[in-house]
Amino acid sequence: MTSVLEIRSRLDERERGATELIRNPTMKIRISTRWTTVIVTILVTALLNKINALTCPRNSGCDCFEDYFTLEFHCPSHVSDITVKLTEDESVDIECNNTYFDLNMLPLLDAKQVKKFTMKYCNFDKNFQDILNRFGMKHVEKFYFEQLEQETNQSLNVSSDMLRGLEHVKLLSITFSKPIFQPNFLENLNELRAIHLNLNQIQSLNWSFNSTPHVQQLDLSRNQIENLSDGVFNNLTDLEVLYLWANSINNITNETFKGLIKLKLLELSDNQIRDLPEGAFIDLVDLVNISLRANNLQYIHSNTFRNCNSLENVRLGMNDLITLENNVFSNLKSLKTIELNNNKLETLPEELFINSTNLEEIKLHNNELDNLPSKLFAGLKRLKRLNLSNNSISVLNDHIFFDLEGLKELSLKSNNIKEISGILFAKVGKLQVLNLSFNKITDINISAFEGFKRSLTDLDLSHNKWNNTYEADMSPINSCIRLEKLVLSYNQLLDVPELVTLVYIKELDLSYNEITDIQVNRYLVDKELNINLTHNKISLMDFYLAQTTAQYNANETTDPKVTIMDISDNPISCDCSSYHLIAYNNLEYPEINEFLNIKQDNLYCTNKPGVLTTQLKTSDIYCPSKTNCSSQCTCSYRPYDKAAVVDCSYRNITSYPDLVLDGFLNRYNQTVLNLTGNNLKLGPSEKKHYQNITFLDLSNNQITKLSWIPPNIVQINLQKNKLNTLSTSVTELLTKSRKLERLVLKDNPWICDCKAVDFQNYVVLNPHKVHTSEIMCTNTKTLLVKTRDLCKTSPYLTVMLPVVLTVLLCFAVLFALYYRYQKEIKIYLYAKNMCLWFVTEEELDKDKIYDVFISYSNEDERFIVQHLLPELEHGDHPFKVCIHIRDWMPGDLISEQVVRSVKDSKRTLVVLSNNFLNSVWGKLEFRTAHTEAMSEGRTRVIVVLLGDIDEDKLDDELKSYLKTNTYVKWGDRYFWNKLRYALPHSKHGFYEKNKRMMLKIDDKFNLVPGSPAKTSTPPITLEPSFLIGNNQVKVDIPEKTEGEEILLA
Repeated sequence: MTSVLEIRSRLDERERGATELIRNPTMKIRISTRWTTVIVTILVTALLNKINALTCPRNSGCDCFEDYFTLEFHCPSHVSDITVKLTEDESVDIECNNTYFDLNMLPLLDAKQVKKFTMKYCNFDKNFQDILNRFGMKHVEKFYFEQLEQETNQSLNVSSDMLRGLEHVKLLSITFSKPIFQPNFLENLNELRAIHLNLNQIQSLNWSFNSTPHVQQLDLSRNQIENLSDGVFNNLTDLEVLYLWANSINNITNETFKGLIKLKLLELSDNQIRDLPEGAFIDLVDLVNISLRANNLQYIHSNTFRNCNSLENVRLGMNDLITLENNVFSNLKSLKTIELNNNKLETLPEELFINSTNLEEIKLHNNELDNLPSKLFAGLKRLKRLNLSNNSISVLNDHIFFDLEGLKELSLKSNNIKEISGILFAKVGKLQVLNLSFNKITDINISAFEGFKRSLTDLDLSHNKWNNTYEADMSPINSCIRLEKLVLSYNQLLDVPELVTLVYIKELDLSYNEITDIQVNRYLVDKELNINLTHNKISLMDFYLAQTTAQYNANETTDPKVTIMDISDNPISCDCSSYHLIAYNNLEYPEINEFLNIKQDNLYCTNKPGVLTTQLKTSDIYCPSKTNCSSQCTCSYRPYDKAAVVDCSYRNITSYPDLVLDGFLNRYNQTVLNLTGNNLKLGPSEKKHYQNITFLDLSNNQITKLSWIPPNIVQINLQKNKLNTLSTSVTELLTKSRKLERLVLKDNPWICDCKAVDFQNYVVLNPHKVHTSEIMCTNTKTLLVKTRDLCKTSPYLTVMLPVVLTVLLCFAVLFALYYRYQKEIKIYLYAKNMCLWFVTEEELDKDKIYDVFISYSNEDERFIVQHLLPELEHGDHPFKVCIHIRDWMPGDLISEQVVRSVKDSKRTLVVLSNNFLNSVWGKLEFRTAHTEAMSEGRTRVIVVLLGDIDEDKLDDELKSYLKTNTYVKWGDRYFWNKLRYALPHSKHGFYEKNKRMMLKIDDKFNLVPGSPAKTSTPPITLEPSFLIGNNQVKVDIPEKTEGEEILLA
C-alpha cells in the first residue's frame, strides 16, 4: 500500500508539473496509469473527509439526522421543541415550535465558517452573542430573525445590546409582529450593507442611520409608516435601493430624499401620496427606476424629474392624475418606459416627451383621452410599444405616428375611431402588432396598411362595423403579406378575405359576421391554418373544384398540413345544397379530408330540428325537382344513388300516375316510387318510366291481384293489401328478377291451396328475400311454409308406401343384429382391414397428441421396453406412445404430468400386475384415466393383465372396474389383435401380418388367489424380428427410486 508520505511526495511533484505547464503551455503531459490512480485516491480521500466532516455528535441531547452535507437536530430528544439545521460552510437555521427559547436545549456545534444565521418563530428577548458562541460562529454576514403575529402577543425590544455579536453582519433582516426599535439599535453594526425591516407594523422612523453609512439597500415595505421626517435618510449616502411600498405615506417634501445621490431604485407604490413638490427628487441624480403607482397623485410639475438624468423607468399608473405639465418627461435621454395608465387624463401637452429620444414604451391606456396633439410623439424614433387603448379617441391626426419608425406594437383598442386613412400608418414600417378592436370603424382606406406590409404579423379588427367591400375584390388586408394572425370577428363581412397573398397566415377569426357561403377549394392550402367561421349565416358549403385541388396538392406534397375550419352555429339547411358537406362527413372525399378538417360541433340542420349535420348519411339528402313530374305527386332527386324519388303517398289515388321525369335531365338512373296509403286495387302495369323503378312501395292499398313487376326492382312493399296468392306467372317474374333483394308480403289474407304451390316453393327457396314468418294462411291458420297437403294425395303414394315400409323393416332387422353383435363385427372388420371407416375414432380424437399412454410399475419396465413398446411403435400399424421415462418434462410435478398425459392420449393402457398394485403413482394414473373416461362417456382405459393378480391387493375401485369392463391378458393367443382393436382405429392403415381373426373377448375378469395358479397362461416371448422388424427400440431405463416411480428433477 502506498504510504501517506509517498502520496504527498508524488502530489508535490504533480504540483511542480502543473506549475511548469502554466509557464510553458506547449509542454506535453504524459499521465501514466499509476499517476491517475494516485490522483483518484487523493480526490476520493478528500471527498470522504469532507462528507465525514458532518456527522452527528454523540450525547448532543437532541435527535440528529444526517442528509448529505446537512445535519438536522430536533431538540430535546423525542420532543422537537427546537429544530436546528446546519449546512456545512453555509448556514445555521433555528426554528422554534411556539416555545420559549432555551439556550441549553441547543447542541454544541462547530460552525465557525458559517456566514448565514436564521432564527424563526422563537420567543427570544436576549442578545444573540450566547447563541453565536455556542455554535462558534464568528464570521456571520447575514442574519435573519422572523416572528409571526400569531406566535406571540409580546412586543420585541430591539436594541444594540440584543444585536451584540453581529458586528460583522452585512445583511440584517428582522420581521416581527410588534417590534420596538430603540434609537440606537444600529449603533454597533458599522459594516451593514442591507437592512430589511418589512412587515413590522412600523409607524415612524425614530432612529437614525448615523452608524450605518455604507448601507446600500433598505427595505421598509409593508409597514404602517405615515410620515417621513425631513433628512431621515441623510446619512445613507451609499443607498442604492429604497423600498417604501405598501405603507400609508401621504406626504413627501423636498428634504425627504435629500442626499441620496447614489439611489437607483425608489419604490413608493401603494401609498397615499397626493402631491409631489418640484424638488422632491432633485438630489436623485443616479435614479434609474421610480414607481409611484397606486397613489392619489393628481398633478405632476414640469420640473419633478428635472435632475434625474439617469432615469429609465417611471411608473405613475393607477393614480388620479388629471394634469401633466408640459415637459414633465422631456430631455430625459435615458428614459425608456413611462406608465400613465389607469388615470383620469383627458388631454396631454404636445411637448410632454420632447427630446426623450430613447423612449421604448408608453402606456396611456384606461384614461379619458379624446384627442392627441399631432406632435405628441415627435422624435420618438426608438419607441417600440404604445398603448392607447380604452380611451375616447375618435379622430387621429394623419401625422401623429410619422416619427415612430421603430414602433412594433400599437394598441388603439376600445376607442371611438370610425375610419383609417391611407397615410395614418404610412411611416410605421416595423409595426408587428396592431389592435384596432372595439372601435366603430366602417371605412379603411385601401392603402391603409401599405406602410407595414412586410412587418405586421398580428392584426385585430374585431368588434367594428367594417364590411371589407372594395372594387375588383381588393382589400387593404391583401397588403399584409406577413400576417400570421388576423381577427375580424364581430364585423359585417359578407365574404371571406382572399388568402392567396397571406402566405404566412396561421389563425383567421371570422366569427360573428354576415358570411353566407364558403368555397371550400380556397382553403385547401396545405398549411396549418385555423379558421373560425362560427356564428355567421353560412347556408352553402361549395365543394366545386375542391376534390381536384386536393388531388393536386396530394401529388405535390408528401407531408400534408391540415387546415381546421370551424363552421359551428350556422344556418345550414340539410338538403341538396349540403350534399357534399354530408359526403365529406362520411369520408367519401378522402383527399379533401387529408387537407381540411371541418369542425361542426354545434351545427344543426335548420330544416331538421335537433339533427346535427354529422349525424346524417348521404342517403338522407334530397334535392327538390325544378319541374313537377306528376300532377298527383311531388318529385325530388337523391344524389346518393342518382334516384328520381316520386312521393305519391296518401293522395287517395285510384290509378297509377303517369310520370314525366324529363326535368331531371338524365341525372337519374333509377326511380323510387312511393304509393303507400292510396286506393289502388291492382298491381302496376308496364308504363313509361315504370320500367326503371327499383323501389316500389304499394303498402296500405286495396290490391287483390299482382300481374307484373318492374324488371329492375330491388325492393317492393305489398304490406297491408288484399292479396290471396301470387300467380305462377308472377313467381316466375320474381324468380327471374336478379336484382330483387326484399319482398314484403305481410298482413295480406293469404289462402293456402293448390294455387299456392308455386308461391310456396318460391317462398321456401328465397327466405333471404321473403320473411317466411310474414305469410300466414287465413284458411289454415298456419304459416305458408309449414302448410302441408296443399293439394289432394297422389295415387302413386298408395303404391309406394308398402315398398318403403318393407325396406325400412329390413334396415331395422339389420340394425338389431348389429346392435347385438357390434363388438364381434367390428373386431372382425378391423382384423381383416375391412370397412375401417366404420370403426375409426380418428376424427373424435384429432386434437390429442398421443394414441396411448402406458401406465405401469417400474418393476415391469423390461416387459414394456422389450415387448410392448416395440410392437406398438414399430409394428405394421404404429401408434404414438407416451411413457413417463421418455416423454415427461423434467421439473414439473408428477401429479400434473399424470393428468396431462391422460388428457393428451386417446387411450390409457394400464399394465396390471402385482407390482402395479404396490405403486401409489400407478393407482393415481388409473384413477385419472378412469375419471376422464367417465366424464366423456367413452371407453378410454385398456387393462393388460400381466401375470396372475393377488386379489387381496385389489382396492374396491379397481376390483369394481375389472368386474364390469373388458381386459386383455398377456399370453392370450389373440393378444395383439384384441389390443389393436381396443386401441384407436385408423382409416388410413391396414394390417397385413395379423391374418388371424380374433374369436372372442372375455367379458369378465376371474380373480385368482394370491399365489399363481398352475394353469395360468405363461408369458409369450415374441421374437424381436416379429415385433419390430429391422427397427430397434432404444430406451434408456433409469435406476428405480423409492416408491417405484421415476422422480423428475
